[in-house]
Amino acid sequence: MAFDNDYYYGNNRAKITRKIVFRGIVFLIVLIIAIFNVIILFSRKIDKLITADIQVETVKLQNAVKKFKEVTGANPKLAGLEDNLRSVKSADGKYNFETFYGSEKIYEIPESIKNDREQSNRIVIKKDRKGGWVYDEVKGTISPNI
Repeated sequence: MAFDNDYYYGNNRAKITRKIVFRGIVFLIVLIIAIFNVIILFSRKIDKLITADIQVETVKLQNAVKKFKEVTGANPKLAGLEDNLRSVKSADGKYNFETFYGSEKIYEIPESIKNDREQSNRIVIKKDRKGGWVYDEVKGTISPNI
């Protein structure tokens, strides 16, 4: 009497099926919760990386504006020329802003659905938190518009 066929095919068959279905549902719920946690942790990590990238680009841009003023004696006129920094020249025409910044375009602040911010590198005078940069040409200060 090694095995009793009634155990597998009789009344217990429904119990075994319910047990298997229940375990499968529990497994799927645990799997969904684990995936959800991974997604949340990943999105937080990406937000931190974007914030760090913006900080690095802010310092790079501030240093470029400062160096441009030291060499030329005036702050650069960046508004409207965000995508063509080669056109931002000193009064004597010897220097362009691209040389000091190291790129032909100003860094684009990434979009954020959570903060209602669009991807932009436009320069504005007044902070509106819509993306891009806030630049005070008189003072020579520039900061992210976030």
